[in-house]
Amino acid sequence: MGAGVDRLSDNVVVLLLPDKKELYPLSTHALRVAQSSKERLEIEYRNAFIIDQDGHLYQIKGFKFVNPVGDTYLSKFINKIFKLWNIQVSLLGPIDVSLEDLKKMMIYCIDFYAQDKFENISKDENRYKSVNDIKITLVNSIDSAYNKSDLLRRLDLPAASDCLDLL
Repeated sequence: MGAGVDRLSDNVVVLLLPDKKELYPLSTHALRVAQSSKERLEIEYRNAFIIDQDGHLYQIKGFKFVNPVGDTYLSKFINKIFKLWNIQVSLLGPIDVSLEDLKKMMIYCIDFYAQDKFENISKDENRYKSVNDIKITLVNSIDSAYNKSDLLRRLDLPAASDCLDLL
């Protein structure tokens, strides 16, 4: 069954890229705006998954470019040159997956998120001495989730304004 992003409220979700072993906090706004070509999006996000706030898993199936971003002809013309597009993302799901399998997918992709989190820690914050400390904390947090809707809360995700906001 195909679905659009209208099923996801304006919020923070998790983008999983298993082929690259990457996990990103993603503003759902990013599922409506892209700065890329359709071909590049389809390559970059092949086999990508979205986990929403309730722990539902969706697979990205395709993209439709609607029009250049902008309210005026001039802004649309400029954004067309810079490949900034309003898009529609087609999702498959929710996909039936067990809590344990979802945890495994997230842990498989956690290295990139741990590295990013370590690089963005305030210099005054000394809870973590290394990326590995953060990774261990994240893995333990994911493992301790008691249901799917608890998973994203365990990641200590940033606010939507601090997440990836376009594809």
